[in-house]
Amino acid sequence: MASHLVLLGLGGLSLELLDPLIHNGWLPNLEFLMGRGVVGSLSSDLPPYAATEWTTLLTGEGPGTTGFLEGSRKTPGSYFPEVASLRALGPALSPLPSRPELHETVLVGVPIPPAPGPR
Repeated sequence: MASHLVLLGLGGLSLELLDPLIHNGWLPNLEFLMGRGVVGSLSSDLPPYAATEWTTLLTGEGPGTTGFLEGSRKTPGSYFPEVASLRALGPALSPLPSRPELHETVLVGVPIPPAPGPR
């Protein structure tokens, strides 16, 4: 039997705001997903910046370990900080597709980052 995992993170949206929308029937697809899975709130990292929170979620490491504080980290030998991004998380995400029970892994961020290359 295939296992399915959907991790849906809605940054800044609390369950207290979401519940009335679901109970009024305005979000039937989300209600369906929530009814068949596990729902809960996560505690925020400190400092509470979206970039550090998503980095922690995807790596399992806190801001002190990843070095991403306030959405960026110092780059050795450079004056320019590295902004928290999926590029920096590449090695951390590699175990996901290797799990045999998970056949596909899709990671979507909103807003979707622009495609690489010249414009």
